[in-house]
Amino acid sequence: MSVFATVSAMLDRAGATRSAVGSETSELWRVPASRIAVGGTERVPVRGDGGEHRFTVALVGGQVYTFDLQTLPRGVRALLSLYAPAGEVIGSEGGWGRVRLVLAAPATGLYAVAAEVLAGGDAFVLRAQSWTRDQVARAIEDPLYVL
Repeated sequence: MSVFATVSAMLDRAGATRSAVGSETSELWRVPASRIAVGGTERVPVRGDGGEHRFTVALVGGQVYTFDLQTLPRGVRALLSLYAPAGEVIGSEGGWGRVRLVLAAPATGLYAVAAEVLAGGDAFVLRAQSWTRDQVARAIEDPLYVL
């Protein structure tokens, strides 16, 4: 995990208002989260100075998922993080223009996705998909593989 992702996760936890393990993911942060469905696509405008947007998504334990984030215009730095129902970071990936996070959900529940676009971005597109293990293996071998 990058230093940027680690510091971001620490700040998120420091400002969190958690009550009990298993609580609703939206209670983890003061900013309310939008809902994104698996198989869904969200198109979100971003302020000129960048910003972070949070989403909740229901995942099934053991199933493999991919989250794709693409910034507009291309080439803007972005960070994509996934938080388990208890609030810990279970995956984070950063990059320029397009970020893909591939992982298997450890348990069934509501997860939080944080998409952060740095200054210079006008908007981003976030996709959440459930893939077979063969599709994931091919995507890892070929970063340009798109379903």
